[in-house]
Amino acid sequence: MPDDDKTLARKLAQDDLRNILAFADTLDVPSQAVAYDDRGLDAMPLGDGDRTIISIHIGERGSLTKHDARVAAKAWREATRRCPKGLFFIALLGYDQDPRGIWEIPEAARYVRRWAKYAGMNVYDEADRWLGPGSAIGQSGMPNATAGLGFLAACGVFGDEIKRQALASFAPTAAH
Repeated sequence: MPDDDKTLARKLAQDDLRNILAFADTLDVPSQAVAYDDRGLDAMPLGDGDRTIISIHIGERGSLTKHDARVAAKAWREATRRCPKGLFFIALLGYDQDPRGIWEIPEAARYVRRWAKYAGMNVYDEADRWLGPGSAIGQSGMPNATAGLGFLAACGVFGDEIKRQALASFAPTAAH
């Protein structure tokens, strides 16, 4: 990736992070952001995370390698271990300005599938435990109990049939 593309990708990811943090400030519950490369793990809330929204940045545009997915999965596993009662929200940064869904961007969807595999989130029941009803907020920034689970399904984490079901009510935004 050329340096100017990497610079743009990093700026887009930073803008997305600012938007997430600004939205979290509007909620009436504690929140904590954790970067995909575990930079935020030292700042994790004390205790079990009860009633705390924890945003886990599983990756960012311009850094979608297998290595990045493994590092992000490690951060996910550590965050869920430390805060088993946290309300988790996953985010792939740098795509908010793209009109397409992340599942419509092949390299991004592939990255999400890799991350899910490495994080153990490719098993539906495990993903439902962390991101199903009662989880934090959806990618749109609006409260939505199943957004994280639907995001994984739309990216193909649980197979093609569940992906089709997840996307049944969405019109594609990209030419296929």
